[in-house]
Amino acid sequence: PTLAAVVLGACMVERHFTLDKKMPGTDHQVSLEPAEFKQLVTMIREVEKAMLIREKRVFSGEKKAALKLRKSIVAAQDIMPGTIIEEKHLTVKSPGIGISPLEWDQVIGKKAISLIKEDTLIAWDMLD
Repeated sequence: PTLAAVVLGACMVERHFTLDKKMPGTDHQVSLEPAEFKQLVTMIREVEKAMLIREKRVFSGEKKAALKLRKSIVAAQDIMPGTIIEEKHLTVKSPGIGISPLEWDQVIGKKAISLIKEDTLIAWDMLD
């Protein structure tokens, strides 16, 4: 529950601390001993670091797979010059070296500058 609270935005948490869970009293059994408390603080700090990452990073070992598995916006049919791009003109295929499908809405409504052949990766310089 403590880590979940941090993920949900808690900037302060309360945990009971004890030197020994076997001590008499009602809170000792559910309190954290020094090693457990240290581990909790370490995990909270790791969660905080992870939450600071705002962009997806591809590590060197993932690059080859990422290019193969990611997708790009591709012409679903021949698109004639001057055509206003509609959803029916586009599809998504591998590899992920062209315009990302995350930018689909920015491509829709653009005008084709020249002939774009079916199965061609869409590039910004093809659009006006």
